[in-house]
Amino acid sequence: MTEIYYTDDINTFNGTIPKLKQLETEVINSNITANIQYIVLQGNAVNIVFDDGLAPSDQTTLTGIVQTHVPTPDRINHFNIFPETRKLKGTKYKVAATFHYPGSDSIGDINYIDAISCMANGLTSYDIQIIDRDNNTIIAEKTLTNTNMQSCNLGTISNVPTDSSVMKATGNGNKKVNIQELQVWYGQ
Repeated sequence: MTEIYYTDDINTFNGTIPKLKQLETEVINSNITANIQYIVLQGNAVNIVFDDGLAPSDQTTLTGIVQTHVPTPDRINHFNIFPETRKLKGTKYKVAATFHYPGSDSIGDINYIDAISCMANGLTSYDIQIIDRDNNTIIAEKTLTNTNMQSCNLGTISNVPTDSSVMKATGNGNKKVNIQELQVWYGQ
């Protein structure tokens, strides 16, 4: 087995330390034909080891992966919210839960919000929104289509308040939507 190294300076990663397992997954999920053996960080060098040489197209793909790699924060800190109203009916948004968020200055930014939820058969979709009630801004919103209870990521997080704020989780679905739990991941 031939070990072929692709070495890049950490500054290629926008000055941030790459998340090696995530980078490995990004390489594996690409159309690069050579098999990746491992990735290691040595000083300021990121070494990506393959079992064979890279074709020019693979080298171009790898360069693109390296240049666009954005480390995803680990989901370490979170709190769970159990809605007071778990079953929502109707096309208007209804409040399922309210909760206090101490603010990003206190505990860090919100990185992810997951909803453990589902809709009744017969619906085409349902929506969940997380709203900063104090600042009247949407933190996250997602249209979902799952009919089995599962964890669903609510997508891009924005407008995270720096100070303490009351949040509300709202949802709609013109028959029945069941929200069992919300998980708010924060701190990275």
